[in-house]
Amino acid sequence: MIYEVKVQYRKMDDDGMEKLFKDAYAVEDFELFAEVEGYMQNFFDIDNIHDFDVTDIKRSRIKEVANARDDENDKVFMAEVKDVFHKDDGTEKDIKYKILFFAKDFDAAKVFICEYIKQGYSMALIGLKETKFMDILHY
Repeated sequence: MIYEVKVQYRKMDDDGMEKLFKDAYAVEDFELFAEVEGYMQNFFDIDNIHDFDVTDIKRSRIKEVANARDDENDKVFMAEVKDVFHKDDGTEKDIKYKILFFAKDFDAAKVFICEYIKQGYSMALIGLKETKFMDILHY
């Protein structure tokens, strides 16, 4: 299961001033909200982080994470795809779902997802956007 998590914390910036940060993360491979919150607490257990708080956790409608980060500068993108399933009675059913993945920029993201959806016989790209997720974390 994939969760969307929002966190808030204070951290010293490069000028030595304490600043409030609000970030969003996608977190996968957990079953319970409490597990996700505990993982985030441990993830942010860093000396220069103060007043850390998980402000929101929700189950995501994202179906899968398609790749791993190759470079620390990669951005997180989300594609919405449609797949057509043929039923036994001869009718078709459209299934729409979201996929998260890493890419360097929008052009690289489009190339990646177009290659990725070729694995399905009738998959089509509906939408593509860069997300606000700082990272995709997993257990």
